[in-house]
Amino acid sequence: MDNLQKNILNKIKAGEISMVPKWHFVLRGVLWATMTIVVALIAIYLLSFVMFALRESGLMFAPLFGWSGLVLFIVSSPWIIILASGFFLLALYVLVSHYSFSYQKPLVYSMVGLVFLVIALSSFIQTTGFHNQAGDFANRHGVPGLAPLYRGVGERPPQDVTKGTISELTDSQFTLIADSGEVYTVELNNRTKLPKQAELIEGESVFVFGHLEETTIKAFGVRINNGQQPRLPEERGEGGGERQSRPALDGSSYKMRTVE
Repeated sequence: MDNLQKNILNKIKAGEISMVPKWHFVLRGVLWATMTIVVALIAIYLLSFVMFALRESGLMFAPLFGWSGLVLFIVSSPWIIILASGFFLLALYVLVSHYSFSYQKPLVYSMVGLVFLVIALSSFIQTTGFHNQAGDFANRHGVPGLAPLYRGVGERPPQDVTKGTISELTDSQFTLIADSGEVYTVELNNRTKLPKQAELIEGESVFVFGHLEETTIKAFGVRINNGQQPRLPEERGEGGGERQSRPALDGSSYKMRTVE
């Protein structure tokens, strides 16, 4: 130990080793922490925006409708933003890996834990209405980059997904007033997947999944637009005159009610 100390002191005296001031380490730590926080916020924002866009467009429900829905999800998802989220997530891991606490965990555990944390925070943010408010602000003030990004969510819906309001219901079809103003006839058949143990309601907002031919949509799936599992009438607490119960085409049963 004495020889090591003497060697170090001799090298310092000879100018071979220079002393680094303490503020240098403090500044580097502050800059590293700031960069980590900024990258984390960007990763969380981008991933929460992806979740928001998938929810608003209805694409998040598409995989529930079998192969057709899965193909639709893969083709229409915002892959550029998804890849950007992955890039910032990887950059965040590189930054976090420089902190001592990350050395105590295996590489895979640290990465998986970080991914789950970012996903959890992103999921929470997209349920708070943050992106609705951010979109309104960006559109009102014409924020470069953000305004067209948020407008694209509503103005460029995915192909074969139509969002609108049910106008009239029958056993084999219903009339849909799309959010864009067009009126479509939605045809249902034995393969159309409808909400299980729930009701389709005149005046209900829904996502219709199916190919559009002129003014007719041949639906392979219908999803109530509430972002949650369809609820029964008692859970909704809705009023209105009840129509006769009718069997659903997939073998389950649901009630059709008119909201007064």
